[in-house]
Amino acid sequence: MDRENRGRCFRSSPRLVKLDLVAHGVALVSCATGGIVLESVVLMGAASHHVASSGFRLYSKEMTDELPRSRARDAMFSAVQLILWTSCVVLAIFVTAQGAHGLFHAEPLDAVAMAGFAAPGAFAGVTTAALTSWAVHDRCGSDRADALLSAAPTAAALGIAFSGLGADAGRLDALAGLAIVLMLCARTLIYLAQTLD
Repeated sequence: MDRENRGRCFRSSPRLVKLDLVAHGVALVSCATGGIVLESVVLMGAASHHVASSGFRLYSKEMTDELPRSRARDAMFSAVQLILWTSCVVLAIFVTAQGAHGLFHAEPLDAVAMAGFAAPGAFAGVTTAALTSWAVHDRCGSDRADALLSAAPTAAALGIAFSGLGADAGRLDALAGLAIVLMLCARTLIYLAQTLD
């Protein structure tokens, strides 16, 4: 897919792109904080997805930006991407280890606190869904699939928070966290396919 067509999903609303980036940034901080404080695997997994969403969005924005390119700009973009993807990989490894541990040492979760930490992710999901509604060509269907995958961790966190399972919620949290890592792999494959196309 050429550069012009790849970005047509987002060109219609640059403000919405920026809002989406801010929403994922806030959700990232909230989920990471909640994951550390509550030792929630799902919240940490959701944080990794927000990092990935930010990386994907910045990449799409860079590919459609009409500003003149320079070595300094390209170097800055590459550095930001490197930081984001390194953070994403580190989080994914941490979530995998934490999830494996949680399967055998599950503890009750604070449902209200977990829902509070996950809430900003719901707004990020809305902005991403609104952004993908600008899709104007057939291949933006993969962007819609990615939007659904990006919203799944928040939905899982809220579902677990209000499940009322007590100690079993901790085990479900661990299982869901491991599944979220697999979703992250699926999202990476989607964007890799788009990049190679």
